[in-house]
Amino acid sequence: MTLRVGVDLGGTNIRAALLDEKGTILREVREKTEAHLGPVRIIAKLISVVERVKGEEKVRGIGIGCPGPLAWMRKRASSFLLPIFRDGT
Repeated sequence: MTLRVGVDLGGTNIRAALLDEKGTILREVREKTEAHLGPVRIIAKLISVVERVKGEEKVRGIGIGCPGPLAWMRKRASSFLLPIFRDGT
């Protein structure tokens, strides 16, 4: 089974879902965004929701939807998010 993670980065909540190849939601996780704590804290929350929804499952990809540009996150996303999945898990 091919699994993917979808993330909704919103101003109020960050939601993540583990999806199968048909788009069926297998698991969901949600946390408050708390944007007032700054971008580093938001990135930490992104990592947290992805790790929790993924669990021990191997995923093929992660998609992130957000209400605005993520230019402020580019370098941080690469250094924080990608190492979690560099071994294909």
